[in-house]
Amino acid sequence: MSSLSPKIQALKEKHKDNKEAQTKALMELYQKEKISPFSGCLPILIQLPILWTLYNVLISSLKTVNASDIYPFLSNFIVSFKEPYSFLGLVNMATPNIFLAFLAGVLQLIQSYQMVRYQNFKSSGPSDIAASLNKNMTFILPIMTFFISWKLPAALALYWATTTLISIFQQLYIVYYERKNKIAN
Repeated sequence: MSSLSPKIQALKEKHKDNKEAQTKALMELYQKEKISPFSGCLPILIQLPILWTLYNVLISSLKTVNASDIYPFLSNFIVSFKEPYSFLGLVNMATPNIFLAFLAGVLQLIQSYQMVRYQNFKSSGPSDIAASLNKNMTFILPIMTFFISWKLPAALALYWATTTLISIFQQLYIVYYERKNKIAN
């Protein structure tokens, strides 16, 4: 998408007075380059059922079901099923944890900054709504991540932080690969 930025800016400049023609030209460019503007939504849609399921498991079933009744053959190997579910014995995963919420927020800030930096958006003036919205979301999304993670079970904050960390490394790999291909060509 960042390699198309000059072409997109040229189309915006060419059709700056006619928004309908600008939109049509952008869609033709996306079709020609085989890029879907909504392709970034798919990973989020895939993660939503996982988040809802994880949330429901942690909120409802851990409080109402005794695991020793479901898996009695494991009671010899596990000391107590009544202990809180913890991560490495350090963090109770069923209750909110401010440290994991802060970690998820900071990682989201790093990812947002990284995305803005590599997308190389160039504002075409004060009326460029997309660029200003992108700059605002750089800070709003990490704050929302922190507050949402702070109120929900720590397992969700850990999941959010982990997926964000994977996304950061994935973006670094993609940028490295694109730069390597540019140098080779």
